[in-house]
Amino acid sequence: MRNKRKLALLLSLGIIFGLAACQSYPSGKRVVTYKPIVRNSEPLPYDKWKFQFITPEYFYASISFVQFLDEDNYIVQKFMPDGADPDYNSVNSWSNKLGGGTSGIKNHGEALPQALLVCWDSVVDKKTYQTKFIFTSDVRKLMREPSAGHSVKNRVFYRDTLFIGLAPGGITRAWLRGYDKNNGDNILVAKGESVSGDNMTICRDKTNHPDGYGEYSEEIKSFIKEKKHPYGEW
Repeated sequence: MRNKRKLALLLSLGIIFGLAACQSYPSGKRVVTYKPIVRNSEPLPYDKWKFQFITPEYFYASISFVQFLDEDNYIVQKFMPDGADPDYNSVNSWSNKLGGGTSGIKNHGEALPQALLVCWDSVVDKKTYQTKFIFTSDVRKLMREPSAGHSVKNRVFYRDTLFIGLAPGGITRAWLRGYDKNNGDNILVAKGESVSGDNMTICRDKTNHPDGYGEYSEEIKSFIKEKKHPYGEW
């Protein structure tokens, strides 16, 4: 029941947590006062957490909008999020070590997420998807937990980045780095739930392809030839 209430908050268009403005206009002058953000969650052992969207090599996706509910119950919206990065090792299925190589300039948060919603276009499916993820307390515990790094001696690593995979058919997954767990492979922490068309709420009319998707490239045509949708095991 608790998760359902949180998800209802995430999917509500009329509620935005964060800096709430109270406006008044004495003597013709506009005065805006702000309610400060109050953090009750445990501080992060690093500056900010990040998220990266990733696609299989041949299946480009375009991100139009992101919002997430953080553990202090604020909703954070990203109207111009970073795009999705193709993973060239994810051809017919996801690589066990996908992710990385991005600065995450816009895709970050100050408090860890309880839920995340993303609006995205699948170019191969020629449609928009609305996908939501729910992250349990165990996921947030992993994101705070130090791990023994394997790349740099005596350096402590944190799982500070969520890697979110977007595949044909609206099939979506979220992982954290394995490091000293799961034999070093990424750890699957959530499966997204995707809807499209009239079943979308927040993502209606949110698309980076208002004029259509155009024709497939010859490379994509060659790859999907004689393959069944969704063209791999995602």
